[in-house]
Amino acid sequence: MKILIIHTGNPCECFIASSILRGFKNKKHCQKYPEVYIITADKECASIFKHNSHVRKVYTLNSIPIEVFKEKFDEMIVLHPQVDTQFIDAMQSYEKMGFNCSEDSDYFFDILYGNKRTRMNMFQVYFKMAGIKWKGQGYDFDYAPKSRCKSNRTGLAVANANLRNFIIDKLSLDESKLWIIPYKKNIFKKIDEVNRCKRIVTDDFFTMNVASHLKKNIYFLKTLPYTTRIEIFGNGYIYSVPSNIIK
Repeated sequence: MKILIIHTGNPCECFIASSILRGFKNKKHCQKYPEVYIITADKECASIFKHNSHVRKVYTLNSIPIEVFKEKFDEMIVLHPQVDTQFIDAMQSYEKMGFNCSEDSDYFFDILYGNKRTRMNMFQVYFKMAGIKWKGQGYDFDYAPKSRCKSNRTGLAVANANLRNFIIDKLSLDESKLWIIPYKKNIFKKIDEVNRCKRIVTDDFFTMNVASHLKKNIYFLKTLPYTTRIEIFGNGYIYSVPSNIIK
């Protein structure tokens, strides 16, 4: 069985979407793990899947070989709305699911990029778009951090200056030491920095997901009105921050 996944969103979205690779393990009518091909927007997003043992090939939009258009896939799953219908039509697949393919494409768009609230988390949304059931699977990302974790270190990654100052002033560390986590665009360097700490305090959604992948104790400071349920797999707490603190 051959499956093509197309996700042209940002690295955080691709990082969360990697979870559906775990969902293919028990896919119906599949004798063995399927051959998975992935297309992303750029090299940064491609790096999230490139070293994954479950993925056969990863391409970026500007480097798709002609052979891919000739390939006949069993399933094609489109996980981002910016993939236009001409591109979708150019791909050969027996079944096409997701954005601009399924009847519920607008429904998924309103949840992920609109204002429609749902009790589902992003993992459940991606799994539903892929036609499989989410059973608590987390991120499927193969990378061993180069840094070492110190149990007495609390990492702070807060983008909002007012909130950061408020947290530093109010934070009770007991025997723990505060570590200001530097911003890193590269996901591998981001993981290395987050892994230095046992506990993570952050208002950044991507950092929160990286910390969740690394099974850190998370204190997520919710400053935005998220439409999906935030999933941290029981590894911490979520706090809604009053608007007067972040202004």
